[in-house]
This record gives sequence, structure tokens and C-alpha cells, in this order.
Amino acid sequence: MMLRRAGDHAAEQLDDVGAGQFITGARRGSSSCSPATTRTAEGQFVALSVRLADVLRTRGESSLARGVLAEARDWSGSPMLVAMIDRASAASR
Repeated sequence: MMLRRAGDHAAEQLDDVGAGQFITGARRGSSSCSPATTRTAEGQFVALSVRLADVLRTRGESSLARGVLAEARDWSGSPMLVAMIDRASAASR
């Protein structure tokens, strides 16, 4: 949670590099959650992936953004999360 907040703060300060680093760290943390919190971790991972893709697009790294979203798609099983990824993917084209 703290890394995500730091990433959001960095993005607000127009520090896209810092935002990418913090959000990437938060994303790694969410992917290593215990099986008891898998559903919550899945949602956090997808939300952070969408946020990271947005930061990457802002930095002009659209191909990396598409890769992040493709990884999130492989990780998600919920139709709502897939729809979130689809919306973010449409924005990166």
C-alpha cells in the first residue's frame, strides 16, 4: 500500500520514472501474496498493472505498457479484471 501511494504521489509530481519504480515494487509485492489472499492479490496486481501501463505510456514506452497489460491478462481470471485490462489496452493503441 505504501509503495502504491508513493507511486501515485510521484505521478502527481510528474515524476514518471519514480512513479514507475514505486508502482513496479508494489506490483511485485502483490504478486507474492499468500494463497489465502489470492483474490485480493489478483485485483491489486491488475490495478497496479493498469496504473503502471498508464505511467509507461506517459513516458512514451507504449510497447512496455502493452507487455505489462499482457502479463496482467495472464494473471487475471475475473471478467471484471479482464474488462479493466481491455480498457487500458484500448488506451495504449
